[in-house]
Amino acid sequence: MEFFDGEHGGQWSYDPDARLGDPGAFGEVFEGTGSDGHPVAVKRIPLPWDVEGERRLREREVEIGQILADMPAQHVMRLLDVGRAGKDLLLVMPRATRSLAKAIREGDLDIPAGVEVIRQVAMGLSELAQASVAHRDLKPANVLQVDGVWKLADFGISRDLRVSTNRYTFRGQGTAEYKAPEIWAGRPATVKTDLYALGVLAFEVLSGHQPYVGTDEEQFARLHEQEPPPPLPDAVPSMVRRLVLRLLGKDPAQRPQDARAVVETLDNAVRRLEPQREALREAALAAQQRDTEKEATGAALKAKQALLGQQISQALADLRDVLEEAADQVREALPEAELDVRNGLDLELRCEQGRLVVEVWPQSAPDLEIPERDPLLLVGAVSAAPNATGPYANLVCEAHDGRLSWSVLRFTARSTPSRYDYGPRDRQHGFAWHVFQAQRQHMLRPSMHIWTMTSDPIGPDVIVDLLRQAITQT
Repeated sequence: MEFFDGEHGGQWSYDPDARLGDPGAFGEVFEGTGSDGHPVAVKRIPLPWDVEGERRLREREVEIGQILADMPAQHVMRLLDVGRAGKDLLLVMPRATRSLAKAIREGDLDIPAGVEVIRQVAMGLSELAQASVAHRDLKPANVLQVDGVWKLADFGISRDLRVSTNRYTFRGQGTAEYKAPEIWAGRPATVKTDLYALGVLAFEVLSGHQPYVGTDEEQFARLHEQEPPPPLPDAVPSMVRRLVLRLLGKDPAQRPQDARAVVETLDNAVRRLEPQREALREAALAAQQRDTEKEATGAALKAKQALLGQQISQALADLRDVLEEAADQVREALPEAELDVRNGLDLELRCEQGRLVVEVWPQSAPDLEIPERDPLLLVGAVSAAPNATGPYANLVCEAHDGRLSWSVLRFTARSTPSRYDYGPRDRQHGFAWHVFQAQRQHMLRPSMHIWTMTSDPIGPDVIVDLLRQAITQT
């Protein structure tokens, strides 16, 4: 046994060989007793005294404990005492009989019992909100049952909302399975963040599993930000299902106003309803389900558009770099050669003997009616002048395995057909926009066709050769 004195006058001991639960991010919890023999739990947190920021962060639980000390809270785990032994911080708390994680794992909660657990957790969040504290790591492992009452515990990364800034912060931290979309987006935690975690916890209590299952941080971020949650079992009252959907809203504004509103909703949900009112609630649930799916679809579309914008910017920068290199090579032979940007998307490489215009069509891939598996991102053409003798080639930017690559596509009439409307028969050429649209499907599925296609990775030498072709045919 290890003995220590508390800062509030208590005398305590704990058994370092009798651990309670799994180790947390900062410490471990052990069976302990007070001087009167009453069982307690003692959390031992190593303090790195040589790193002030890390030490201050690990003492956060004491700071939050002091805030909560004078509150008449029934659903928040309070510190009984604080001790220090060597380089360890020792937190004395009431000993719990079990955690919510264990109750879920063992299948001990039916629907009514689960609703009551969620209600008590919401009451704990309401008590925290009254003290202007955001928990920031709400999950079943941090909800403990003491004398039949469920209480919130582990305030190691909690935040005092009355403090606008803090030199030492846990911003962005938490458990991936329960982190709200705004946290993944880098915004600060609020009481609405805890409500989202409550939604994940509630889903898990009522279904036995989490709404989102991922393998890494990137996947969890996408799921929480873009995917609608799966449906809860039909046995869960419709009003409760609708509440959980609101708690899991991607936009904090779509969630309930506060934890008190959650408690009020759950109180109403457990009351017996006449058939007409229950049918109305079922209709409201269906409407909430549609709104949730619509919100998730919108979030996914917004993320896709943001990614598309980043890819297009990257692709255009890469193309500009290749053309700059090509211009340098041309200047070695023709010092007067110049490279200009035209209309934002087009570039012109010109000299006294001729010019080469590279157009990136603003319509590009989003307007092509092609299979989703097509890697096409941007399309353009290379010609001596826009809409003059027709393109010498097409430029395409495609995404393969997460990387972008530009290629030059050139087409040649096969066996001089009797009718060929796609370009000159006697040499390689490119397609105009409307022709490219119509012919793209044949590029994706190579087969015998009226034309053949060559594809070369774009490089300065290819651009220089196309300029030579433009000068020759001018």
